[in-house]
Amino acid sequence: MHFKSAILFLVVAVTVNAQYQRVIDPATWNYAMSESNKKECTVHKNQSLHVVMDRICELCHEMFSHENPNFRSQCIANCFKTWVFRSCLNVFKPY
Repeated sequence: MHFKSAILFLVVAVTVNAQYQRVIDPATWNYAMSESNKKECTVHKNQSLHVVMDRICELCHEMFSHENPNFRSQCIANCFKTWVFRSCLNVFKPY
């Protein structure tokens, strides 16, 4: 059982790392941060949805903060409309 869990963890880690490297680029990050200050985030109006989306970013941050200490802030930038958030969704997507 431990062997299967270890293999699953390695597969997820490799997949996430590959997705993570394709997702973060400075131009996208700068755009997301500038857009996040322009509009009100409607996600914050729905508390249940906000809690779930924030938790997704928090879990991804725990996995990747050693590589990118600002991962959580990048994930929630622009009202969760970044490639970082989408990559986090892919991590937890059932196959």
